[in-house]
Amino acid sequence: MHEDICTMALDKQTSFIILPFHRKWSVNGSVEAENNVVRNVNCSVLDRSPCSVGILIDRGGRRKPMKSSSYSVGILFLGGKDDREALTLAKRMARDPRVKLTVIRLIAYQDRRDVLDWDTIMDIEILKDVKQNNGVLGNDCDIMYVEQVSDSGSQTAKIIRSVADYYDLIIVGRRYGVESIQSKGLSEWSEFPELGIVGDLFASTDLDSRSAVAMAESLPPPYLLYENATYEFCFVLPSKVNSAGIWENATTPAVIFSYSLPFLELQFVMIFLVNHLVYAILRSIGITLFASQMFVC
Repeated sequence: MHEDICTMALDKQTSFIILPFHRKWSVNGSVEAENNVVRNVNCSVLDRSPCSVGILIDRGGRRKPMKSSSYSVGILFLGGKDDREALTLAKRMARDPRVKLTVIRLIAYQDRRDVLDWDTIMDIEILKDVKQNNGVLGNDCDIMYVEQVSDSGSQTAKIIRSVADYYDLIIVGRRYGVESIQSKGLSEWSEFPELGIVGDLFASTDLDSRSAVAMAESLPPPYLLYENATYEFCFVLPSKVNSAGIWENATTPAVIFSYSLPFLELQFVMIFLVNHLVYAILRSIGITLFASQMFVC
């Protein structure tokens, strides 16, 4: 089943796949059934999907008619590529004038320092128009931006409980394998790794919530899908051009040749030496330098 989903997504050049969560809630909020076949399919699609994937958790409540006057959507933003994907999805929803979007950014106290890495810079950039609400997404967009400080997993869990039943839909990023101060200690209690730490909290039976939850995972590296269901990467990382010379690694100086420029220089030196070595041998029988170079080539 997952092979069919991935193949169709690749053929249709799909940008986002939405899958149903395997746990089904009844109207009164209790767990009605669990389908492990659906869960296995979801996990396989997450592992092999050629595009971003979302899992929709329908907790059985907050049914609204299609022509309802408004929908309340919230997103918990901790940072990282999955949360940026979730925010992109939320921004697209916010273009509908009936949608009221609230972006809740959880930051640790130490995040307020002027220490920036590439992920943080990308987070700041994608949040810029949300903070300013300057009409970039559309003049009819109703967006609220809120920051809350969380320095531990317990504080994050408390914030999640406070907003769990406040929105019609809550969007979170999967953030699988990403450790942060805000989620510290929560992974030990995670029941469904496919949802990520935050998504798992929203799917917990201990949480009294009727809101629907959407988990988003960002686009993985592209790959080719073959008929035998094996996958190979078809991307090349940017090459490292120049090194720091012999000071790059004192114990193993040969590591500099993993950079493209030193390796190119080594190739030039080897070509020069081989050419002159061959010429020195062939000169005795009257072969010119040009002819010896042609012989080497």
